[in-house]
Amino acid sequence: MESMDWASDKDEGRWEEGLKKFFRTEPEKLDLSNGKCKGIQSVKALSRALEANTSLRELHLNNNQLGAEAGKALAEALKANTGLQTLVLADNQLGPEAGKALAEALKANTGLQTLVLADNQLGPEA
Repeated sequence: MESMDWASDKDEGRWEEGLKKFFRTEPEKLDLSNGKCKGIQSVKALSRALEANTSLRELHLNNNQLGAEAGKALAEALKANTGLQTLVLADNQLGPEAGKALAEALKANTGLQTLVLADNQLGPEA
């Protein structure tokens, strides 16, 4: 997995394959913070991988400027993934819509213990 250029690879299929390979090693932590996860295609690939993953306990995606659509994709993954215990999404411009989707996902997710959402302009309705 060290050979994958996480920050610049915009090809969703390449992300998907790279993530499948990575998750076969049954990692407990994945840090894609500070610009290592960019674009909705990479987040959608990551979200699909998370839905089936049972080993990952900690995921850091802070400071990637992901946006609302990415936040909603991650929320969908959280509904299926109950192994993840820590998710750091600070500084991603998620906005109120993603905030609502994440709140809804937490109703179904029983495993997440820590969710960091600082500096995401979630608004009072989230």
